[in-house]
Amino acid sequence: MNTATMSVDSTDRATVNIKRTTVTAFLVMIIIVLAALTTIALYASHLALNAAKDVDSKWQNQETRLLDIEAKAVLAASMSGNTKVQQDNFQQELLVLRKEVQVVSGALAQANSYKAARESRDAEQAAKDARIAEQQAALMQQNEELERKGVANFDRVVTERLMRLWEPPVELAKGEVAQLQISFAQDGVITNAALVKTSGNEAVDNSVLKAASDLHQIPEMVTVHPGIYQKYLQQRVISLRVE
Repeated sequence: MNTATMSVDSTDRATVNIKRTTVTAFLVMIIIVLAALTTIALYASHLALNAAKDVDSKWQNQETRLLDIEAKAVLAASMSGNTKVQQDNFQQELLVLRKEVQVVSGALAQANSYKAARESRDAEQAAKDARIAEQQAALMQQNEELERKGVANFDRVVTERLMRLWEPPVELAKGEVAQLQISFAQDGVITNAALVKTSGNEAVDNSVLKAASDLHQIPEMVTVHPGIYQKYLQQRVISLRVE
């Protein structure tokens, strides 16, 4: 019977747990905080823009009233039939309205200044958001790379343990023999094993399935984070190769 040489470092064995809970939780917290800050910033910007629009609208209304009264005053002055009292009333109304326009103009200038400052802060925030998004992407990529390494190590451990239990009924040539699709429960118990690539020899295929049945469980899976299990480890395809 041929034997398989499969090396798995003790350090790699320890990493079969694939614990990524801390990294995942950190990413979730970053996303939640960013979402909250973005919502607050957008709401504040919305209020500021509405205030600026409101002041601008008031200023335009006052300006329209001022022009209207000035036109009436000019018309009154050109009509000899209007009394001095009527003309004085027009002038008084113009004076009051001009003061109102000055007040509104000051408020408009302040609102526009705030709007410009708000737009500048929004631009700075957008730049910060872009940097944070870039950092998040880098963290996620790093996390995925760690997960892939952990899963690859898991496959190596499963393969090594299967090879130890496998007893081929005939002498086999070197090379790949069969591929197994193995289903795992979250506690590591093997719930099903099926050939996805046959060796071409029924006796050999049966011996491969028997090895999976004898393996029964990968105990280390009880420490795997549920998210990792759901994402990667419910089913694995394992290749058995004679070396």
